[in-house]
Amino acid sequence: MFWVRMLVLSCPSNQDRFNAAIFEVLNLNIHGTVCILGNGWDCYITLGYLEQRLKQTVIATHCVDGSEFSVCGKVISFTDDGVFISMDT
Repeated sequence: MFWVRMLVLSCPSNQDRFNAAIFEVLNLNIHGTVCILGNGWDCYITLGYLEQRLKQTVIATHCVDGSEFSVCGKVISFTDDGVFISMDT
């Protein structure tokens, strides 16, 4: 297990690369928070991508707008500053 306070990743060039980055971060063996910089990412496209890659039909969302959800024991939050992936508490 690798402990990080916050790991900051640069802004991906498009939604497809962003989705792939989210998927890869979910598979990292870390404890802490990862931030992917940038805004304007479509959380619904990301949800669909993760459901397809993880073979899960439903991912629990915490907000009506889909901007925060749990998957693989981690919480993914879409904000104006970036997307934060942290261990589920």
